[in-house]
Amino acid sequence: MNVGDFQSLAKILKLKLQGTELSITQITTALDVEHHLEGGSFLSIFKHLIARKEIVMDMLNTNISSCSSAKLIQRIIH
Repeated sequence: MNVGDFQSLAKILKLKLQGTELSITQITTALDVEHHLEGGSFLSIFKHLIARKEIVMDMLNTNISSCSSAKLIQRIIH
């Protein structure tokens, strides 16, 4: 995956995360399937965006598999 592909996929993920009641795990899994990527690819992108502070969330009180992304994510920087 080149940098341009990565940035495009990151943008898709950021858009999907906004205002949804789906969990982060549900969103990233669905995007992996939709884009025919290896399982965990969008989860890796999600982790990268957290590390780069493009997604801000409370890491101590977070369960990405059961809470909706709208409740977990405090801010998404575009």
